[in-house]
Amino acid sequence: MKTDHQLTNYLIIEDVCKRVYKEITTLITRSNIINRRLAQPITSNELQICGNGKEAYYQRVLALNSEKNSLSIKAVKMGSLLVFSLLVGFSLLLVQDTEKRSSNSFIDFSLLGFILALFHKSHFQNFPLELTGNQLFFSKKMNEDCRLEDRYNQYMAQTRNSFQCYHPTNNSVLNESILRGIYGVKNNVHDCVSISAIVLMKLIQTGQYMKIEWLHQEGKNYDGHFYIVVNRQKGKLHQLNTWNDDAWIIDGWYDFCISAKKIKEDENFFQHYPVLTPERKIVLVDIDETNWQEWKDKLAKSCQRLEAVLKTGYYNPCPQVPYLNRVIPII
Repeated sequence: MKTDHQLTNYLIIEDVCKRVYKEITTLITRSNIINRRLAQPITSNELQICGNGKEAYYQRVLALNSEKNSLSIKAVKMGSLLVFSLLVGFSLLLVQDTEKRSSNSFIDFSLLGFILALFHKSHFQNFPLELTGNQLFFSKKMNEDCRLEDRYNQYMAQTRNSFQCYHPTNNSVLNESILRGIYGVKNNVHDCVSISAIVLMKLIQTGQYMKIEWLHQEGKNYDGHFYIVVNRQKGKLHQLNTWNDDAWIIDGWYDFCISAKKIKEDENFFQHYPVLTPERKIVLVDIDETNWQEWKDKLAKSCQRLEAVLKTGYYNPCPQVPYLNRVIPII
């Protein structure tokens, strides 16, 4: 039986969690989430076919990869490079002196065009003619995915750029994750890292003290995941069935705000949401009554930057620093 104080505290925390979650769902459109097909519960049918949540999850990953690497898509990619090479070769041949024109010149110019195309693609991810090919041969859905991936690459590049000169804490993973939250909003593209960072900053901005844990796992093979746990007062981190019932999980990537009590009532919950299990998670941020004010002060500028981006859409603290080529393999 909860005391009046405990009940009041529980209702306050529940209200704050639900308000922040509602704000996140308003801010983030599902169509702007990278790998959004993975950000869905494993269906009962998938469980029957694959045996358990983990296997079903990887089957979905394989399906995504096979779709991205299908022969038809590869044909468009290679075809666009070939067409560009031939166009460059033909154009340079036209401007060359008539007396010097030969088949060898055309081949040389075409090879030059192919090298230029590869250089462009390696630096800008998507080649213009490739986008045109997608427009002509593939569905609108695939074109949207392609544009989303472009925005995602830009978002990651901007994060790596700013990461070199913005250090709100001495934890590099935390610093990069916070920047990904800010740039996710700026570029209107999100993954679980950026969404959970926004949730953390929004919870801090409420000014309401509560125990907050930012859990993460830098996974391989799409196994990693970030999310926020609020008000876990007891129990072992890696065993959710030992948590207090009024602990909450806020996960904007999976799109829910749910209490530990609700999760315990569904014995198959982690079969449907396999990457959400806390079994192998690490605490990236642990905020309690002893360090609440310290973390509030530490993340104050990050919260201000987030609000500035929401209002103006602009943020670039150090444009003079070149981009780094480092990507963390996280969903």
